[in-house]
Amino acid sequence: MRYCLNFRFLLCAFESNILPATPWGVFISRNLQLTLTNNPSQKAHFNAPKFFTELKDNTEERFLSVVKASFGFSIAIFAAMTSLGFLTFGGACSGVILNNYAATDKLMGISRIAVAVSLIGSYPLAFVGARDGVLDLFKVKNRSNLTLNALTVGLLTGVTGLALVIPDVSFVLSFFGATLGNAIIYVFPAIMFRGAVKKMSNASNALKREVNIALGSAGFGIVMGLVGKYMVFCKFKYNLKKCML
Repeated sequence: MRYCLNFRFLLCAFESNILPATPWGVFISRNLQLTLTNNPSQKAHFNAPKFFTELKDNTEERFLSVVKASFGFSIAIFAAMTSLGFLTFGGACSGVILNNYAATDKLMGISRIAVAVSLIGSYPLAFVGARDGVLDLFKVKNRSNLTLNALTVGLLTGVTGLALVIPDVSFVLSFFGATLGNAIIYVFPAIMFRGAVKKMSNASNALKREVNIALGSAGFGIVMGLVGKYMVFCKFKYNLKKCML
């Protein structure tokens, strides 16, 4: 019990001391949580090469137009749904907004079916990227059907097990945004840019200075990721109360 009390204190000390209960502190805290939650919604980088290859007349200009239109449209939809949910339920919004509606609501019942169909249709796109990433990470050369099927079953089992244990999907989204989201946006590009410049035999001084700026941006991303994780855990600190029972 002492460990749980100390851990809870450390997690929530940041929110209470660095971001006090003032209008400005609450504004920063809530907007940081919203940013972290929305972060994973725009993560489709692993499918970009596939989309570029399948695009008709796949020039860079046409692909850029597709990216701008698709990202703009998806951002508009996310912003509209987020605003409608908050204007309806305010601070009582659940991680899955449909959980705020009564089970007897027929329109929301249809919406739940639509969400299920959307998940079934879109999940394989994200899952294939994750599976290929695992194979690349462990440098698996033999990618037979047996290997792919075994890895698919293993990953699905693990993800399903986590989904059964973690009750609130917003916690997953926020934590993912604070870790991998910040890494993809700030850290990984800076490391790749530094590696590319390092391999150049005639890199200019301006380019080397740009590397330092990129590394500074990566440091900022790491700090924001740590702050984000603290905020995520503080938001869900009610889970730690179970340790004191």
